[in-house]
Amino acid sequence: MSLFTRIFAVSDCDILDFLLSDEQHPLRRAQVRQILTLMRDTNRPRYLIALRTVLAHPNIQVHIKHTVVQWLSKLDNATRDELSIVLQTDGGGEEFPVPMRKVLFVSKA
Repeated sequence: MSLFTRIFAVSDCDILDFLLSDEQHPLRRAQVRQILTLMRDTNRPRYLIALRTVLAHPNIQVHIKHTVVQWLSKLDNATRDELSIVLQTDGGGEEFPVPMRKVLFVSKA
């Protein structure tokens, strides 16, 4: 993990503020994945809020959401809470239903 990720994860910074404060360049995908990974390991309630926020917010670009969903789909231990968040944010639209559903079928939860 980068120093930036560690500092972010233990600070009071909000992931939504971070993403909306600047352009959501492809570099942000790795940062978001690292932040969520560390939060998942160290502060589960904050992580679940951040996960829901990133996936549900209309101003978060699709490439960021895709990255988060792909990351989730590769976890060996995705939880029911994570799967529930994915289901709640998957409105059945055409933006990215297949990756969202992939989490459900690849996960071992």
